[in-house]
Amino acid sequence: MVLATPTSESIYRKQITKNKKIRLQKNFNKRINMTPYIFLSIFICIMGIIQVLATDKISTIGYETKNIKLINNDLSAEIAELEVEIATLIDIDNINLKAIELGMNKQTSDLFIKSDVPLIKTSYIPEKYKYYNEAFERQKKEQKVELAKNIFSDFISFLNKTKDAILKLF
Repeated sequence: MVLATPTSESIYRKQITKNKKIRLQKNFNKRINMTPYIFLSIFICIMGIIQVLATDKISTIGYETKNIKLINNDLSAEIAELEVEIATLIDIDNINLKAIELGMNKQTSDLFIKSDVPLIKTSYIPEKYKYYNEAFERQKKEQKVELAKNIFSDFISFLNKTKDAILKLF
Protein backbone atom coordinates (compact mmCIF):
# COMPACT_ATOMS: atom_id res chain seq x y z
CA MET A 1 0.00 0.00 0.00
CA VAL A 2 1.37 3.40 -1.02
CA LEU A 3 0.50 6.42 0.97
CA ALA A 4 0.41 9.78 -0.71
CA THR A 5 2.13 12.54 1.04
CA PRO A 6 1.17 16.16 0.55
CA THR A 7 4.39 16.85 -1.29
CA SER A 8 3.94 14.00 -3.76
CA GLU A 9 0.35 15.05 -4.38
CA SER A 10 1.36 18.61 -5.16
CA ILE A 11 4.06 17.36 -7.56
CA TYR A 12 1.44 15.23 -9.32
CA ARG A 13 -0.89 18.23 -9.62
CA LYS A 14 1.88 20.44 -10.96
CA GLN A 15 2.71 17.86 -13.59
CA ILE A 16 -0.94 17.59 -14.61
CA THR A 17 -1.23 21.33 -14.95
CA LYS A 18 1.99 21.42 -16.99
CA ASN A 19 0.64 18.66 -19.26
CA LYS A 20 -2.65 20.54 -19.66
CA LYS A 21 -0.78 23.72 -20.52
CA ILE A 22 1.32 21.89 -23.09
CA ARG A 23 -1.81 20.28 -24.59
CA LEU A 24 -3.58 23.63 -24.70
CA GLN A 25 -0.52 25.19 -26.31
CA LYS A 26 -0.46 22.46 -28.98
CA ASN A 27 -4.21 22.85 -29.59
CA PHE A 28 -3.79 26.61 -29.89
CA ASN A 29 -1.10 26.07 -32.50
CA LYS A 30 -3.36 23.63 -34.35
CA ARG A 31 -6.33 26.01 -34.42
CA ILE A 32 -7.78 26.72 -37.83
CA ASN A 33 -7.34 30.17 -39.24
CA MET A 34 -10.93 31.45 -39.40
CA THR A 35 -10.25 34.52 -41.56
CA PRO A 36 -10.91 32.84 -44.95
CA TYR A 37 -14.09 31.28 -43.61
CA ILE A 38 -15.31 34.63 -42.33
CA PHE A 39 -14.67 36.26 -45.71
CA LEU A 40 -16.31 33.32 -47.47
CA SER A 41 -19.42 33.60 -45.30
CA ILE A 42 -19.57 37.37 -45.88
CA PHE A 43 -19.26 36.77 -49.64
CA ILE A 44 -22.07 34.20 -49.56
CA CYS A 45 -24.26 36.63 -47.60
CA ILE A 46 -23.59 39.41 -50.11
CA MET A 47 -24.42 37.10 -53.03
CA GLY A 48 -27.66 36.11 -51.30
CA ILE A 49 -28.60 39.74 -50.78
CA ILE A 50 -27.86 40.50 -54.45
CA GLN A 51 -30.10 37.61 -55.50
CA VAL A 52 -32.88 38.83 -53.24
CA LEU A 53 -32.59 42.36 -54.63
CA ALA A 54 -32.58 41.07 -58.22
CA THR A 55 -35.60 38.87 -57.52
CA ASP A 56 -37.32 41.85 -55.89
CA LYS A 57 -36.73 43.99 -58.99
CA ILE A 58 -37.91 41.21 -61.29
CA SER A 59 -41.07 40.68 -59.27
CA THR A 60 -41.69 44.43 -59.25
CA ILE A 61 -41.34 44.50 -63.03
CA GLY A 62 -43.71 41.53 -63.22
CA TYR A 63 -46.33 43.30 -61.14
CA GLU A 64 -45.93 46.45 -63.24
CA THR A 65 -46.40 44.51 -66.48
CA LYS A 66 -49.45 42.82 -64.97
CA ASN A 67 -50.89 46.23 -64.09
CA ILE A 68 -50.12 47.51 -67.59
CA LYS A 69 -51.90 44.50 -69.09
CA LEU A 70 -54.91 45.17 -66.86
CA ILE A 71 -54.96 48.81 -67.95
CA ASN A 72 -54.63 47.69 -71.58
CA ASN A 73 -57.56 45.30 -71.15
CA ASP A 74 -59.66 48.07 -69.57
CA LEU A 75 -58.83 50.42 -72.44
CA SER A 76 -59.64 47.70 -74.97
CA ALA A 77 -63.01 47.21 -73.29
CA GLU A 78 -63.69 50.96 -73.40
CA ILE A 79 -62.73 51.03 -77.08
CA ALA A 80 -65.11 48.16 -77.75
CA GLU A 81 -67.90 50.05 -75.94
CA LEU A 82 -67.20 53.15 -78.03
CA GLU A 83 -67.26 51.06 -81.19
CA VAL A 84 -70.65 49.71 -80.19
CA GLU A 85 -71.92 53.24 -79.58
CA ILE A 86 -70.60 54.35 -82.97
CA ALA A 87 -72.22 51.33 -84.61
CA THR A 88 -75.57 52.28 -83.06
CA LEU A 89 -75.16 55.90 -84.20
CA ILE A 90 -74.58 54.95 -87.82
CA ASP A 91 -78.23 55.47 -88.53
CA ILE A 92 -78.07 58.54 -90.80
CA ASP A 93 -81.42 59.91 -89.71
CA ASN A 94 -80.34 60.02 -86.09
CA ILE A 95 -77.08 61.69 -87.09
CA ASN A 96 -78.94 64.34 -89.10
CA LEU A 97 -81.33 65.00 -86.21
CA LYS A 98 -78.41 65.33 -83.77
CA ALA A 99 -76.62 67.67 -86.22
CA ILE A 100 -79.71 69.88 -86.53
CA GLU A 101 -80.04 69.94 -82.72
CA LEU A 102 -76.43 71.07 -82.47
CA GLY A 103 -76.92 73.74 -85.15
CA MET A 104 -74.91 71.97 -87.81
CA ASN A 105 -76.97 72.61 -90.94
CA LYS A 106 -76.12 71.72 -94.50
CA GLN A 107 -74.61 74.44 -96.61
CA THR A 108 -77.24 75.71 -99.00
CA SER A 109 -74.97 76.89 -101.79
CA ASP A 110 -71.35 76.83 -102.82
CA LEU A 111 -69.18 79.78 -101.90
CA PHE A 112 -67.23 81.44 -104.71
CA ILE A 113 -64.48 83.99 -104.23
CA LYS A 114 -63.31 86.16 -107.13
CA SER A 115 -59.72 87.27 -107.43
CA ASP A 116 -58.15 89.78 -109.81
CA VAL A 117 -54.66 88.32 -109.45
CA PRO A 118 -53.97 85.35 -111.74
CA LEU A 119 -52.36 82.20 -110.39
CA ILE A 120 -48.66 81.64 -110.86
CA LYS A 121 -48.29 79.29 -113.81
CA THR A 122 -44.99 77.73 -112.78
CA SER A 123 -43.37 77.38 -109.44
CA TYR A 124 -39.62 77.25 -109.18
CA ILE A 125 -37.65 75.35 -106.59
CA PRO A 126 -35.35 77.67 -104.65
CA GLU A 127 -31.64 77.11 -105.10
CA LYS A 128 -31.06 76.02 -101.52
CA TYR A 129 -33.47 73.13 -102.03
CA LYS A 130 -31.85 72.20 -105.33
CA TYR A 131 -28.53 71.86 -103.56
CA TYR A 132 -30.15 69.68 -100.92
CA ASN A 133 -31.76 67.61 -103.65
CA GLU A 134 -28.41 67.16 -105.43
CA ALA A 135 -26.70 66.25 -102.17
CA PHE A 136 -29.45 63.79 -101.37
CA GLU A 137 -29.19 62.18 -104.82
CA ARG A 138 -25.41 61.99 -104.46
CA GLN A 139 -25.82 60.32 -101.08
CA LYS A 140 -28.26 57.79 -102.58
CA LYS A 141 -25.78 56.98 -105.35
CA GLU A 142 -22.98 56.53 -102.82
CA GLN A 143 -25.16 54.18 -100.81
CA LYS A 144 -25.94 52.17 -103.94
CA VAL A 145 -22.23 51.95 -104.80
CA GLU A 146 -21.43 50.87 -101.22
CA LEU A 147 -24.15 48.22 -101.38
CA ALA A 148 -22.79 46.94 -104.69
CA LYS A 149 -19.28 46.76 -103.20
CA ASN A 150 -20.56 44.81 -100.21
CA ILE A 151 -22.48 42.37 -102.41
CA PHE A 152 -19.44 41.88 -104.66
CA SER A 153 -17.09 41.30 -101.70
CA ASP A 154 -19.57 38.82 -100.19
CA PHE A 155 -19.75 37.01 -103.52
CA ILE A 156 -15.95 36.84 -103.79
CA SER A 157 -15.65 35.51 -100.23
CA PHE A 158 -18.33 32.92 -101.03
CA LEU A 159 -16.35 31.81 -104.09
CA ASN A 160 -13.17 31.54 -102.03
CA LYS A 161 -14.91 29.47 -99.38
CA THR A 162 -16.39 27.10 -101.96
CA LYS A 163 -12.96 26.79 -103.64
CA ASP A 164 -11.39 25.94 -100.26
CA ALA A 165 -14.12 23.40 -99.55
CA ILE A 166 -13.62 21.74 -102.95
CA LEU A 167 -9.85 21.62 -102.46
CA LYS A 168 -10.31 19.98 -99.06
CA LEU A 169 -12.43 17.27 -100.66
CA PHE A 170 -9.65 16.34 -103.07
